[in-house]
Amino acid sequence: TVQLSWQMPDTERGFRGFRIYRDDEPYADINDTAHCYFQDSVAPGDTLTYYVVALYGNVESAPSNSVTVITDEVGNADELAPPLISKVLISPNPFSEIAVIHYELGKRAELEIKVYNIRGQLVRTLYKGKQGKGEQALAWEGCDDNGRYVASGVYLLQMKLDGKAQKPMKLVKVR
Repeated sequence: TVQLSWQMPDTERGFRGFRIYRDDEPYADINDTAHCYFQDSVAPGDTLTYYVVALYGNVESAPSNSVTVITDEVGNADELAPPLISKVLISPNPFSEIAVIHYELGKRAELEIKVYNIRGQLVRTLYKGKQGKGEQALAWEGCDDNGRYVASGVYLLQMKLDGKAQKPMKLVKVR
């Protein structure tokens, strides 16, 4: 389930509700002006982008900031299994020149570490291959896969161990 919520400044004349867009298509209208939230059911593996506009008669406001939701399958068995990646630490965070990612693997495994922007777009693949059990470290210098420095902002570090996605972590890049 995806839950969206937003704040609306003081209403103006003619304000009649909101329209939710999903993947740049009108998806749902909310005709209650006090109703500043929306809930949507999504399937595992979906990647969806949402934004909201206010409705004034037949006219739409400028869109809100968009949010991209990436869903992944989750099972209860994962909570009972020992963590395969532990002690993940990113320092410094926020960073301006380089962020060092420290982590510990519980076993030798196929590891994939990627950085995504907040729109869910791949920015950089930091590591892909087999890695042994124990403490590890790697660095991200704030560049994309083409060696270009990325803009300041929030990025997501996604680690996959033997194909299983771990909880993403935020990286904040500042000038």
